Amino acid sequence: MIASLDWLLHHPLRLGMMMAFAQRPHKFTEIKHLLNINPGRLSLQAHLLESHGYLERSVHATTGKMHATFFSVTPEGIEAMRNYYQTSSEIGTELRRLCQK
Repeated sequence: MIASLDWLLHHPLRLGMMMAFAQRPHKFTEIKHLLNINPGRLSLQAHLLESHGYLERSVHATTGKMHATFFSVTPEGIEAMRNYYQTSSEIGTELRRLCQK
């Protein structure tokens, strides 16, 4: 059961990112402030999620020559979160059972 937990989502920072991006697409800078993380670490974690197909990146032109990078969760990412929730729930049920002995 524990072996089937998605190691990408089990990391607190990546899980927080996925939860935020699942609500709506966010700019890179918004997530940086929301999760209180430095840009290098955020970029590394976003790249990891993106390379596994959980996030997608889009770049939009804003005023002038500035561009904003947005991230959103892919359908595969939503499915991975559903599976993670299901597995976590099963682990929680088993832990409750074991602790009641």
